Amino acid sequence: MRHLSYQCLGIALLAASAAGAQTLAPSELTASGHLDGRAREITTHVAVAERQESVDARLSLAVDAGANTPAAGDLRRWNDLDLLAAANWTSRPLRLSLEAQSKLAQPAGGGFRSDAGARANATLTPDPSLALELAGEVLQSDVALGDANAPQISRFTDTVAANLQWKPLPGLSLKASQRLEDANLAWRGQGALQAAATVDLPSVEIAAKPWQGADLSLAYGRTASDFDSNSFAVVAAANRALDPVQLGRAYRANQAWRLAVTAVHSLGPAKLKVGISDSQLISSLEDGGGAPVLVAGGHRSDVSLGFEWPLRLEDGALAKLAGDWVQRSSSLRDPITGALRPVSGEQAFDGRLELSLADAASTWRWGLGANLKGASTDFMASRLRTIGPQSSLTSYVELHAADTALRLQLDNLLNETPRVLETDFLRDRASGQIISSDRTALDSAAPRLTLTLTRRI
Repeated sequence: MRHLSYQCLGIALLAASAAGAQTLAPSELTASGHLDGRAREITTHVAVAERQESVDARLSLAVDAGANTPAAGDLRRWNDLDLLAAANWTSRPLRLSLEAQSKLAQPAGGGFRSDAGARANATLTPDPSLALELAGEVLQSDVALGDANAPQISRFTDTVAANLQWKPLPGLSLKASQRLEDANLAWRGQGALQAAATVDLPSVEIAAKPWQGADLSLAYGRTASDFDSNSFAVVAAANRALDPVQLGRAYRANQAWRLAVTAVHSLGPAKLKVGISDSQLISSLEDGGGAPVLVAGGHRSDVSLGFEWPLRLEDGALAKLAGDWVQRSSSLRDPITGALRPVSGEQAFDGRLELSLADAASTWRWGLGANLKGASTDFMASRLRTIGPQSSLTSYVELHAADTALRLQLDNLLNETPRVLETDFLRDRASGQIISSDRTALDSAAPRLTLTLTRRI
C-alpha cells in the first residue's frame, strides 16, 4: 500500500505540473516514466524560452518497490523514495538554479536513512572568457544502522563554494575553487556524543591545448573522502571518551594535498591518456587496535595509462578497443607496529582491456573485457588479511528494438579463484608471534549471470 500511494502521489504531481505548464505556454513540455520489477519513476519537465531569457523546471518521483532490499547497514543501495524539484532561470549573463531533494529509505531488514536538502547556484558570465560561480547547500541526514536500539547518527551540513574560471588566451584556461563545509554531528548509541567539523578544500587548475589534438592539465588541491556513516559509528562507539574536536576529525577522515598532471593526445579517432598524481596524506583512517584511528602523514602516488581506438568497419559496424592501467604506491606509519606500510586495502595495480562491436543501426552490441587486479592487504590490530591477484573475463550482448533493450552479461568468466590468506597474531601484530594462518577462496569470484530488460514508457 505504501508504494502504491507513492505512485498515486507521483501521478498527481505529474498532472498538476502539466496543467500549470499549459498556463505558461511552454516551448517544451515533456513527461516520462520508467517501470521495472522493483522501481517506478515519474518525471515531468517544463521549459519556457524567449530571446535571451529562459526558465525551466523539473519534478521527479522515484519509488523502489522494496524487492531484494540490501541488508541493514548497507546504506549505498537504498532508494525507497526520492523526490526532486529543480528550477533554473537564465537571463544572460546570469543563471540561477535552485534544487530541493528528499530521500527516504526504510529497508525490510530494519533501520532507516532520510536525507533532505536544498542547493542554490548562481553563475555569472560577463564575458565568454570569464565565469564566476557561487553555490550553497544545506543537508540534514539521519541514519539508523539497524533496529530501534541500534546506533543513530544525525548530521547537519552547510556548504559554500566558489569557482572562478578565466581563459586569458585561446587554448589556455585557469580555474580556482574554494569549498568550505561545516558539519554538526550527533551519535546516539550506548550513550551520546556530539561533534563539529570543518572541511576546507581549496584547489587550482591550469589546462592548456599546446597543439592540435593535445590537452594538458595541472591541478593541485586538498581532497577529502566522503562521509562514511558506518566508520563514524564505529569510531564513536569505541571512543566515547573522545572530546568533540577529536571525534570531529573522523568526519571525511581521509584527507590529502594532491598534485595531478594529465595529458590526453588524439591521433585521428584514437585517444591516448597519461596521468601522474602525487599526494601528501594529511590523515588516514586505519585500524588502531579494536577501533579505527586517524594516522597523520604518509604518501601516495599513482600512474595511469589509458587508450581508446574506435574503428569503422566496411559494413558500417563500429568496433572499439579500449583499455587502462593504474599503478599505485603508498606508505604510512602503522599505528600498531610503528613501521612503514601501504594504506590498508590498497591494490597495487588494476587494469582493463575491452573490445566492443556494434552494428551501424545500433540494434545490437557485443563486448568482451578482461580485468586484472593486484593483491591487497587489510591491516587489522591482530590480523593480516591478504587477497591475491584477481583476473576475470566479462562478456555481454545487448539487443535494442524501439523503446526496449535486453542485456545479457556474464561476469567472472574463466577466472582463477583468488586466494585469501588470513594470519592471526598473539595479542597484536606488534608481537610478531603468529598463532594461526588460514588459506581460503574469495566467494565473490564465482561466475555471475545478469539479465536486464529495460523499456521506456
